[in-house]
Amino acid sequence: MAQECIYPIIVEAMKTKNVANVYLVLSLVLGSLVPIMLKIASQNINIYEYLFFTFLVALPVSFSFILIRKKTGRLISSVMNAKELAFIAFLGILNYGMLEYGLFYAEKYISVPLATVIYRTFPLVMLIFLPIMLRERISKYQLVALILAFAGLYLAVSGGSISLFSNANIPVIALVIAIAFSMAYASTAIKKYSFDMEIAIFIFNLAAFLFFAALFVAVKAPMQPINSSALMAILYVGIVYNVFVGLMYYGALRMIKTTFVTNIYFLSPFLTFLFSWLILGEQIYLYYIIIAVLVSIGLLIQKFDKKGGTYLSRNKKREETVFHDVTSAFINTNVPYIYDSIKSGGRVLAIKMDKDEYNQIDGNALSKFNNGKTMLYTDSNTSYINAQQKEFIGEIIGLNDDELAVMCTGNTEASEKALSEILDYKNIR
Repeated sequence: MAQECIYPIIVEAMKTKNVANVYLVLSLVLGSLVPIMLKIASQNINIYEYLFFTFLVALPVSFSFILIRKKTGRLISSVMNAKELAFIAFLGILNYGMLEYGLFYAEKYISVPLATVIYRTFPLVMLIFLPIMLRERISKYQLVALILAFAGLYLAVSGGSISLFSNANIPVIALVIAIAFSMAYASTAIKKYSFDMEIAIFIFNLAAFLFFAALFVAVKAPMQPINSSALMAILYVGIVYNVFVGLMYYGALRMIKTTFVTNIYFLSPFLTFLFSWLILGEQIYLYYIIIAVLVSIGLLIQKFDKKGGTYLSRNKKREETVFHDVTSAFINTNVPYIYDSIKSGGRVLAIKMDKDEYNQIDGNALSKFNNGKTMLYTDSNTSYINAQQKEFIGEIIGLNDDELAVMCTGNTEASEKALSEILDYKNIR
């Protein structure tokens, strides 16, 4: 299959795009309850004991996926690769640890809705990292969205007033902004580097558990009785969020355009508002709504975006050429060269071509374009691509019946050069 997802039977029965949409919606709804659970936990247990038990609960659940999917060999391989292990562990602490520690602390001083509208801007903050880490093109629509998101952040920091220094909780709000940036960086890195997500989720939880267990001992935190409310929060965040939501969200993030993820996630603050009002009875101030609306408008603007999220050429002469990054279709490919290339940081780039034009390219010319550092193939080559991958790629780049995808795997600069030469050859014939 094109993707190793949580529920293989569902994947076989549904189109990849539909699977990604289901994962996004489920992760959105389930994740919207996390700030509520952290608020409940903060009222019933100390932060170090809470985090210790939350990640302790997540460990066996996340490890069970590795056993069920028979990936212990891959886990051992990842653990033996010190560099990869350290980086995945770092992302786990930066993402899970920063989020859960930071929100637990922040929600003692600011409300759940306010914390949510700030940290849930992270999909938009990803726009800062995307051109640097993934060389994704940032369009004018995305820039407008980013400006609106930061206008919302200004409202949050200022407490709804024009004066920046009128809010007494600026340091706490700054912490929540840092959470948004850490989640944005971690999400971009996870999309870039093709970790096996079931193994990565286990390492995330293991690293966070070891980190907070050490802190628990270092600060000599008291072991408090765990009441039913604290237990509910521990089980929900540890199992539902740290395992299931992680697998679904990052699975969807890899399967579809980053900008589409942000378009879906604009609903999150509104769901948390509703949950916090129903469960905690917290008041929703008008400026919370204004912040969420600003972010939502920015995200919806991106629906008009056609080029945003495509690969940005390093060649200034090719800045207007649309190269599509279709690496996500090959994350779990069985083709050794493609798998090894992606694991080493390579990407799979693609261009659209008319089938007749491609078939008229001389075979010797194609061999020349494939410069030894890359591998060229089309979506019709069953040696490298299966039916589901073909359908997925067609959805990503919008293929018509008379078009095919010409793909190149390897170092991105070499792949871009090979695809550019094919386009030049087509234009000078």
